[in-house]
Parts: sequence; C-alpha cells; structure tokens
Amino acid sequence: MKKHFFLVLGLSILCCNLGFGQKSAQKANRVTALRCLKLAENCLMGKDYQNAYNQAVLGLSYDDSVSDLSYVIAASEYNMGASRNKVISDLEKAFEKKEWVNYSNTQARILLADLYSDTNRYEESLNVLDEVPFIYSADAEFIRVKNYYRIGTDESWNEARLKINASRRIYPDDKRFPVVFFVFENLRKKFCQVYKISYEIPEIVYNIAEAYLPSVPDYSSASQNIDIELLAANFASEDVKQRLVKSILSKSKIQTPLLVTSALECGVYTQKEAFTKFFDSTSGEIDILSLEFFLSQITEPDVVQNVCELLTNYEGKILVDENLDLQYEVIVNYKLGRPDTFSYDFNNDGIFEYEGQCDLGAPRYVYANNRSFELFYEDFPCVNQLELFSDNIIFSFAPGDFSYVPFLMKKNEILGNFNVDFYIPCMFSNPDLMISPELNKCANRVTIPIHEKENCKAVYQTFKGNVVNVKFFENDVQYGYANFEDGLPFVRLLDNNLDGIFETTEVYKSIDDSLFSEDERNYFKENNKADDIFGGLVSDIYLSKISIDSNLNSKIEFQEEYLPFNGKIICWDNDDDGILDSKYIRHPVLNGNKNEEIIFYDSVGNEIINININNDIPVKMISADHEIMIYAGKLNNLYWISDEGDAALEKEIYSIIKNKIPQGVIGIYSVGEKRVSVIRVENNYFCRLIPENSIENE
Repeated sequence: MKKHFFLVLGLSILCCNLGFGQKSAQKANRVTALRCLKLAENCLMGKDYQNAYNQAVLGLSYDDSVSDLSYVIAASEYNMGASRNKVISDLEKAFEKKEWVNYSNTQARILLADLYSDTNRYEESLNVLDEVPFIYSADAEFIRVKNYYRIGTDESWNEARLKINASRRIYPDDKRFPVVFFVFENLRKKFCQVYKISYEIPEIVYNIAEAYLPSVPDYSSASQNIDIELLAANFASEDVKQRLVKSILSKSKIQTPLLVTSALECGVYTQKEAFTKFFDSTSGEIDILSLEFFLSQITEPDVVQNVCELLTNYEGKILVDENLDLQYEVIVNYKLGRPDTFSYDFNNDGIFEYEGQCDLGAPRYVYANNRSFELFYEDFPCVNQLELFSDNIIFSFAPGDFSYVPFLMKKNEILGNFNVDFYIPCMFSNPDLMISPELNKCANRVTIPIHEKENCKAVYQTFKGNVVNVKFFENDVQYGYANFEDGLPFVRLLDNNLDGIFETTEVYKSIDDSLFSEDERNYFKENNKADDIFGGLVSDIYLSKISIDSNLNSKIEFQEEYLPFNGKIICWDNDDDGILDSKYIRHPVLNGNKNEEIIFYDSVGNEIINININNDIPVKMISADHEIMIYAGKLNNLYWISDEGDAALEKEIYSIIKNKIPQGVIGIYSVGEKRVSVIRVENNYFCRLIPENSIENE
C-alpha cells in the first residue's frame, strides 16, 4: 500500500514539474516576443522598416499569437512597397488572432480600412472604421471620404461632400481634404464634359471650393503642387483662372499635361503650341481621360492632322481608370500606334488579373494570374493553345475550334475623331472559362502531367472529343505510345531503357468487361493505377498484361498477366527460344487465403516441377508425377528441395545469391565441393543440391 502511495505521489510531482516547465518556457517565449515587439515598434517609428520587419518576424517565431507583431510586419511591408494583396493578407492575420498587447488597435484598423478602400472593398473599409469602438479622426474621415467618392452613386458623392464640408472646419490645416475634393470633383466634371453627359455642379461644391480657394496655392509649403492649384482654379471665374494659369506658367520650370490643357482652355496657348507642349510633358505616359479631354479642344485642321500622325505612330503608355477611383486598372504600352503589351489589375491590389502581348495590336498571348491559365492566340479570338497552371494541362486547338474572349479591343471614339483607329483593351472582370471536360471536346491535342515517373507527360491526339493516340515523354524524350483507333482493348508500347526499341507491350482492357462479376469490377476500380499513367483522360480501364520482347524477334522473354483480387501469372523464357522455362501463378486471393504455384519446364516445354505454396509457405512439390519434400531453411525466404543443406552451406550460398540472381532464372553455384542450383521466385529462393554425376543434365 505504501509503495502504491509513493508511486502515485511521485508521478503527481513529475507531472506538476512537467507542467510548470512547459508554462515557464511559454512565459519566457512571451517575454522574448514582447521584447522583439518593442524593438520592432521603435524601428517602425524611426522609419527603419526592414529592421522593424525582421524584429517582428523574429518575435512571431517565439509567440505567434501576438497581433501587434503581425501589424508591424504589414506596416513595414506597406512602407517598403509590397503589394497591397500581401499587406492585407498579413494585416488580416493580426485581426484573426485578436490578442493585442498594446491598448488599442486603432492604427491597424486605419491601415486596413485604407487598404480596403484602395482595393475596391469600400463597404468593408467603412465597416472597419465604424465598428465598436467607432474611430473618429482625420485619418478615418479622410478614408471615409475616399470610400464615398469611390462608391460612385449620387448619394455617396453627396455624403462625401458633406464630410468634406465638415472636415474643412474640424481639420482646417489637413491638406488631404482639399486635394481629394478637387481631384474627384474635377475628374467627374472632366468625364461628363468629354462624353457630353449633362452635369450641373451642385451648390455645395461651389461653397466648398470657395472656402478652400484662399488657401490654394499654399506658399508656405516647400512642395507646392501646381496641379492642385489648377484644379482649384477650375471652380473660379474665367478671368481669375486665366491670371492663375499665367502666374503658374511664369514661375514653373516644368510643364504638366494639366498645365498645358489649362493654358489651352484659357487661350494662353494656341492649339499648335499646346499640341507640342502637351505630348512633350507626358514623358511617354498619359491617362486616357486627360488625353481625351485635351484632344476634345483641338479643332484646327493642321493640328488635327498632326494629332492623327502622332496617334498612328504612338509610342508610349496609356493608363485607364475604369471606375473613376483615381487608380489605373488597365495599363497599355503602344508601338506604332497599336497595343504592344497590357496589364489589368481589377481591384488594384498589386496582382495583375491579366497580362498580355500583342503583335501590331493583334493579341498573341494572355496570362491570367487570378485564374491560373495562359492563352496563345493564332488569330484573335481563336485560341491556339491554353495552359491550365492549376492542373498543369496544355490544350492545343486547330484554327477556329476554340475561341475565348477575356477582353475586347475597342476603338476609342474620341480619338477616332482624328481619322485614326486607336484601340484600347476593354477587360472583362470575370470572364467565363470552359472547364477541362468541355475543353477536351474542342482540343486536337492535350498534354497532361502523369505520375508514372518523374518529369513525365502524356500527349494525346484527339478528334471531336475522342482520343486517337497518345505519346509518353520523360524529360521530353519519348518512351511510349498507344493507339485508340480500334477502341478497347488497346496496347501501349514502351521503351523503358530509352534505346529506341519499344520492347514492352502493355494490354489494357475495360473494367466493365461482361466476363467480370460485380465484385471483380469493383476490385479493379479500387486498385486501378491507370490514372497515374494516363492522367485521367482515359478512364475505366485496367492493366491486363505486360510482355517484354527485348530484341523484337516475336519471342516473349517475360510476361505478366493480372487477375482479380491480386492474382497474377508470370512467365519466363530465359534463353529466348520461344519455349517457356518457368511460370509463377498467384491465384486470386479470397478470404485472406493466398495460394501460389511455381512451375518449371524442360527444353521442349514439358512441365517437370510444380511447387505449391500456401500463405507464403511451400507445402508441396510435384516432379514426374510424384511429390518431393521441401524444407524451410534456417534463413528467411530460403527453401531446400528434396535434400536439406547444412547451416554453413546455406549461409554461404545465401551470401552469394542475395539480391543478385534474376527472378525466374536458374543459377548453378559451387561452394567447396558441393554444387547448388537456385531459382528465385519473387522474394523466395529455392535451392537444390546437385549430385556430381547429374551436373551436366541440370
């Protein structure tokens, strides 16, 4: 009883010590993580973003539950120019953990709301700011204003103006509010003017502009923005605007597209002067709305001709803001007045949904990052080749058999007024792509990765959705082929040693063969490895037989036939004379009972020995119509026929033959004065002592 008590007491103390040790380690890791957090925050405040990132990553390795560390990582990535997609992903992890060390997560919420606003997630951005506790600050109000402008309805624009009107009183020194106000309001005004949309500027806009005008320009600022001055001037009287434009021209050392356009509007520049200065000021990059707005004012015939010639041979970049959110979703590079390359970032998260290349404006290649496929065009929209990255499948198409249109090449109507066809890719945000089975029906060739070997693929030729033939490649070297023209069964020929001789023949049959029972069909379906070989394009088949004719003399040296329930038949012709030397039969395994036979033949094909094995134990040998004893050796998987060898002989012979003798081949070995014939069948070795006077017969 005492022993039992002390045993229980000892185990209890041990468990307590283990628990205490574990808690101590966790506490130490937590302390280290918080020390890293402090260092990371100091680096972040000092704008040493790389070290802030490094310290935060180190801290997470000690304790990954601290939300603040994930926030520092995201903030560092944001300041180092990482994609918004990456920053959002890391920042959302901070909120998933919900374990903030510092008193407030306000800064993290503001950063997340700002990123959501910049990636078309306006409602989510507002929800982040409005959830309890509600954030009211200059940063939060500025993000709310951006969201309301970007939502794009009349109601949301009115809400944005109301917030601007309030913020100009609460945050009079915050220059972000007048900037966002003038930029968005001018954008809408310009858009309506270019596309001749009726638009009356609301009174509240004039009131806000009038309130902000005295503070623009801000001569106290070292980085004065002349474009903001010009945007503000658009809400002043014509004479005030003209004086302001002349004043800016006199003191500005550089020309901007907006300055040139404003000078043209005010009559400071002639159309000819403005044409030259405008395109010189773009530095080869201009947004399409600014270009359209400028050109809408060009009417003189000689200048119109100059515009036509320039656009016909335009070399530069066009930026497209599709939804008037002050961000460019489409970027197009032009050569000789035609699209050369383009990219499309629908939600401005830094990950392009589409990238493409053209040949004098004709699309030739499109890569879709979000859908993980790429297209090659022969004659747009007819697809020549499609690769699905997720499955690593390549579909090839005959001309005209498959078309796919993720975008349209549309003529720009405004630029068309200058007698030039100027095309801009118009992207679809979520184009529908056929799934693989439908693509199979259109393709004339399908390339699929297979798992038979490393770096292997199967290339199928198809016709009207039906497989005609297939070739197999390893590292782009063909090692097999099969034809399907005659249906099932079919054969696959293999060159396993890549010597140019297809020595191996595989026969495949239908699993739905009427000769099979339902249980047998289910067995082949459950144990089918054909998908690894054929990539799933050919289904409901099983490997029936393998034959090897290494010198193509029509004499099979090796053959293996597969039966239901793990049964099989293997035949060997070791001397390549067309007559079987040996055969192995494993009968279908039923109820866990495995029965096998090993049969040997003489030089004319007559059966001379038949060994019966039950559940891996040789039980009987029949030779010349009489049974011969089989003895289990001292070593595993070694058996003696007729007479048993001693332990020393057995050990010596096993050391000679182990893993060296080919299956089905009879070998004769000398150990001292004794001779032993051996044959290997799978993992078993059958040995027989040979009398000296019978060596020649053996």
